[in-house]
Amino acid sequence: MTWLQQAACTDVDPDLFFDSDYERAAKAVCATCPVREACLEFSLSVAEYGIFGGENEKARRKERRKRGIVREKAVDAKCGTASGARRHNREGEPSCDACASAQREYHRGRRAASRERAEAVAS
Repeated sequence: MTWLQQAACTDVDPDLFFDSDYERAAKAVCATCPVREACLEFSLSVAEYGIFGGENEKARRKERRKRGIVREKAVDAKCGTASGARRHNREGEPSCDACASAQREYHRGRRAASRERAEAVAS
């Protein structure tokens, strides 16, 4: 059995770990996870955003710097996309109008999908 199969999050909606509105809830799931350390180690080399091993992006960047881990630079995301907005954010610059609009639309869609899932569970 791999560490992924033993993770506490296997039966949890993955969106929980990629929406900053739910960071506290995602970290609570990670706190109970028997393979938290393995997940964190994995995330230090591959994960750009989201909660992994109970840590957010900022904490993982700090841990990478502390350990001297250098990741390959991701392919630059194009402006006018949600990925482009994340790139602006990562580089510490304000998002251009096209990226900000794409980011709002992306989150609007995610919230709508979450509401639909919640309504489906409630009925």
